[in-house]
Amino acid sequence: MSEAAKKVFEEYISLFNRAVGGEQVDPFSVFDKNCKFTCTGNSRISAKYQSLQEVVDGVFSKVGDLMDFRSGYGFYPAEYFGDGGRMVALMRGRGASKLNRQYNNSYFFLFEVKDGKIIEAIEDMDASLTNCVLFDLNIVPKAFCN
Repeated sequence: MSEAAKKVFEEYISLFNRAVGGEQVDPFSVFDKNCKFTCTGNSRISAKYQSLQEVVDGVFSKVGDLMDFRSGYGFYPAEYFGDGGRMVALMRGRGASKLNRQYNNSYFFLFEVKDGKIIEAIEDMDASLTNCVLFDLNIVPKAFCN
C-alpha cells in the first residue's frame, strides 16, 4: 500500500476515535461524497451503499443512536497490508451499547484511496455480535452478549 493511502486511512481512524470520544470533528471528511461502502453480514446495517450520505444515514446514524460513546472507544488497527491505493486493515473495536453491553468486535476493512479520499470501502465484522449487542436480537446464547 502506498504511504499516502495509509495516511488517509489513519486520519479516518483518528477522526473517528476522536468523534466517539466527544470531540466535534468530522470523521467522514476523508471520504469522497460518491464513495461506495459495503457493510457485510446479516444485520440491520448490512447493505451496499452508493454515496457517503447513504453510509452516514444507513450505518452511522443508526449505530450512533445505539452506542454509548466515550473516550477510549473506537477502532484500533492491528495490521495493514495492501498495494498502491488499496489496503486492508485488520482491527479491533472497543465500545459499549446503550444496553450496557460491551461491543468489542473484530473488523476487516478494505479501502481504496484516490486523490486523498476514500472512494470505496468494505467493512466486515461479526454481524451476530452486532445484532445481539446493538439491536438486542439474541440469535446467539446470552452468555456471548454480555
